[in-house]
Amino acid sequence: MQQIWEVAVLWAVTLIPPLILMVRVYTQDQMEKESLRLLAKLFAGGGASVFFALAFEYPGRQLLEKFLTWDSPVYWFLSCFLLVGWIEELGKFCFLRSFTWENPQFNYRFDAIVYSVFVAMGFALVENFFYVAATGSLGAALGRGLTAIPGHGAFGVFMGYYYGTARQYHQAARNCANPVVAKRCFRKYRQYLVRSIALPALLHGCYDLCLQVEQWEVTVVFVLFIFVLDLVAVYQVQRGSQCDGPIGQ
Repeated sequence: MQQIWEVAVLWAVTLIPPLILMVRVYTQDQMEKESLRLLAKLFAGGGASVFFALAFEYPGRQLLEKFLTWDSPVYWFLSCFLLVGWIEELGKFCFLRSFTWENPQFNYRFDAIVYSVFVAMGFALVENFFYVAATGSLGAALGRGLTAIPGHGAFGVFMGYYYGTARQYHQAARNCANPVVAKRCFRKYRQYLVRSIALPALLHGCYDLCLQVEQWEVTVVFVLFIFVLDLVAVYQVQRGSQCDGPIGQ
């Protein structure tokens, strides 16, 4: 009986943090609630992006190991920033864009943050499942619940903010009659679209690199990094919710 309770607690710790974050960002959407069907689709797409990442990360590491030793600083730098940061965030972005960019429900700026966080939590939950299933450790589940899950949520917030801004400029470029202004808006659209992938990828790479360096100084930096990252993400959600408005206005 004790083992059953241990397993129940383990999986509750694994499953509850992503659900809390999704509910939290969903309730911050003040203008127009998104359909649960679309959000479920985004969540599932985020989970599927784990397998997208695995399909590229494993051969990528094999390629790196042909030129670098696995314990070299250059290997871990490239692995964290290119293989983990860029591939995982690009996978999330692909599902985010394919499901929402032309969707008529995407009509408010804050929608982008909601969409991106649901994709991120789908990824985080599936990834968490694999980690906890492999270790069976309550400590690992608690640690990931306090760091990895909020980290993915924060990456999702930043991706959503820039993604929504890109959508705003794209719509402005399409609606503008002045070709000079339209060209300027289109350039801004492309810049923000790149940022919607680049910033989460950079932050994700920093997160993973800190985990690879087993020194107490780096651990302190990691804790501060997570604290500031989550604090800024919470502020961005609140600010985005308060300043929300229709796309194209």
